[in-house]
Amino acid sequence: MTNIRVASWNILNDTFSRSHGPQSDRLPEIISNINEIKDNSPDKLALFLCECSSLDNIKKIAKQTDLEVVGAERYAIDSPNNEYVSFLTDIELKDRSDATITEFDKGLSRSFAFHMTAAGINFVGTHMPWKMTPKDSIKRKNTAQKIVECLEGKDPSIILGDLNSTNFFPTRRLISKSGYIQAHQTNEPIFPTPAYRKNGHIPWYIPDVSIDTIYFRGKGITVNETGNVVTSVSDHPLIWADLEIK
Repeated sequence: MTNIRVASWNILNDTFSRSHGPQSDRLPEIISNINEIKDNSPDKLALFLCECSSLDNIKKIAKQTDLEVVGAERYAIDSPNNEYVSFLTDIELKDRSDATITEFDKGLSRSFAFHMTAAGINFVGTHMPWKMTPKDSIKRKNTAQKIVECLEGKDPSIILGDLNSTNFFPTRRLISKSGYIQAHQTNEPIFPTPAYRKNGHIPWYIPDVSIDTIYFRGKGITVNETGNVVTSVSDHPLIWADLEIK
C-alpha cells in the first residue's frame, strides 16, 4: 500500500503578477506554503508547478523544501516571457522516472503533457490555454483528449494542473467520461484568490470558479483527504489530495 500527497500549484508568473510583485520576491511565502503541506503530509509528496518564472526559482524552491527536481521544461501560455513547468518530489529515485514533456502543438498558446512515473503511478501535469475563445476551447479539449490517449492502459494514473476549465467545460467532461474521478468533491479550490480579486485584476462580473484540479483513475485508489491553501502570492490556490493506493 502506498500513501502519497499529490499537489498542484500555478505560482503566477511575472507577466501577470502586477501588484503581487516579481516571483523572486514572492518565493519565501511560496516556499513556506509548500513546506506546510509537505510537513503535514502522511508520507511522500509529488508536487506539480506551473508558471515558474525561471529554472533558478525552481531550484530555490526545491532546495528549501528538501524536494528534488524531477524535471523542468520551458513552455508559454500567451506569454513572451520564460515560463517553466516542473515536478518536485521526495519519492526515492528508484521508485520514479525523470519527467518528460510531450508537445501537442507549439507557439505561445502551447498544449502539452508533462509526464512522470513515481511510486507506480503515472502522473501528467498540464497548464492549458486560458482564453475564453472558440480557438482556445478547442485546444483545451484536444489537449485533454491527447492526454487521456497517452495514459490509456497506464493506470493508476493522475491528471493534474491548471486546466483553465470548470466542470461544465467540454475539457473536464471529456476527462470525467474517460473514467477519471475528481479528488476534490466537496471543497473545490476557487480561482481567483481573494487577494487577486481585491487588487482589481478580475472584473466584478466574472464569478469565482474552480479550474485547478487533480483527477485520478485506477483500481484501489482511495482519497483520504483533500485541501487547498489560499495565499496572497498567487491568483491560484495550492491544491492537494492524500491518496492511498493498494
